[in-house]
Amino acid sequence: MTRLLPIVCLILLPFFAFSQKAYEQVFYKGSMPGYTIQFILGDGYVGASCVRLTNSKNKKRYFYRPEYLAPDEEKKIKFLHYNGLKPTADYFIMEGMEDVYEGEAPHRLYGNYYTKGKVQRITITRYKP
Repeated sequence: MTRLLPIVCLILLPFFAFSQKAYEQVFYKGSMPGYTIQFILGDGYVGASCVRLTNSKNKKRYFYRPEYLAPDEEKKIKFLHYNGLKPTADYFIMEGMEDVYEGEAPHRLYGNYYTKGKVQRITITRYKP
């Protein structure tokens, strides 16, 4: 019996580890001077969304996570970049955010990138990876 226990565990483990996502990922991309932007929207759970900023010259990537797991009253979400446990001074604010979009997610999203006292307006467009 003790010999069968590891085999039974290996067979049953995938069934217990399987979990279904309650949201769909929708991909967006755009650019601004010196950088490319990729936004992954968690349609159905906007808290799973993230922004990836890639430096066009050295290809270094920066990841931005939502400050809160839901949009505010104005349908905006602030995305912060963390250096260790502390957020850095630059951030994104994405507009038109909803927990769940009725029908399809929008073709375009808009927002602002804030860094060093400057604001860069961004437009990102949906694409299929």
